[in-house]
Formats: sequence, structure tokens, C-alpha cells
Amino acid sequence: MSTVQNAPLNLGVLTQLFKTAEQADLYRYVALTAAILLFHYTLTGFIAAGSMRSKIFTEEFMTTNFKEEHEKAFPEGRQRDLPKGGYPDMGSGRYIEKATYKQWYEFNVGQRIHYHYLESITCVISWILIGGLEYPEAAIALGGGYGLGRVLFHIGYATKGPRGRAIGFVLQGLSSIALVILAFVSSIQIGKRLSPN
Repeated sequence: MSTVQNAPLNLGVLTQLFKTAEQADLYRYVALTAAILLFHYTLTGFIAAGSMRSKIFTEEFMTTNFKEEHEKAFPEGRQRDLPKGGYPDMGSGRYIEKATYKQWYEFNVGQRIHYHYLESITCVISWILIGGLEYPEAAIALGGGYGLGRVLFHIGYATKGPRGRAIGFVLQGLSSIALVILAFVSSIQIGKRLSPN
């Protein structure tokens, strides 16, 4: 075995990430903020897109429109059974073509709410965790602002269509910009503190 694998964990470097013990103690709330946002993201997928999927792609809808065609394409094997819930259609595929325009529109609004969240959640969580090392209160507040923006985006888009997303979009967008700046500043501050010179 190499000496790296047998080396004891150096907690000294980890404790140096924080300026004060209070900062280190507050970091648990930074992590909690990130966890809440990830949980909310997961719920958004079920609420925004999943609820519409179950309303449109019922067993009756799938059987009436696709059972014969599906069984012809997959006469035997694991794929023989007609998929439940309209999978793998994500709103622009073959199954949704049999839905009404209103169903197509509402399903795609739900998909867009979920995908828009997906497009930014990884970066936002990273910025919260990095920024929170040096500025925990700011990271928590900005993470909360981002979360509120996501809720307003979802409600506005779901009830008023694309025009209804503006307030939520602006709030989550400004929070994201502030978080990226916070993460860079935090990284520079930590780098200075950990630098041997």
C-alpha cells in the first residue's frame, strides 16, 4: 500500500477553512440550506411534471392509442408490456401527439418548470457550499432567496404561463449571480488564509 492511503487524516487543514469557531458552527445551516433546495428540486419534478403525466398518460389513454402498435413493435421480451405513465415521452414525443393541445401545453409547462430548475441547481448548490465556507450567513440568505425565486417561478409559470415566471426568474437569477460572486470571493479569502506566505 502507498503511504498516502495509510496517512492519517489531517483535520488541521479542515479547521483552517473557517476563520472562527462560530463560522464553522454556522456551516451546518449552509449545508441544511443546500439540502432543502435539493429536496425542493426533487419535489418540483413530481409536482410540476409528474402530476400532469399521471393525468394525461392514463392506462386507458395508453391502451387505446398505443397497445396494438407497441405489441407489434415488441412481440416478445421485456419490452412487450406497454409502458406506464407515457414514458419515455418527455413532452415532445410520439405519445403526447395523441393528447389535446391543452394537455400538451400544460405538460410541457410542467416539464419546463422542472428542467429550468435542473439547469441551475448543481451550480447553485456548489456556490452555496463554497461561499458558505467564508460567508455562511450570506450563503444561507442567498440560498433562501434562490429557493423563494424557484417557488415564485413555479407558481407563476403554472398559473399564468411563460409571462407569469418573471418575478421568480428575476429573484432566482439575482440570487444566483450574487452566489457566484460570493463563491469566488470566499475561494480567494480561503486561499489567502491557507497560503504558507
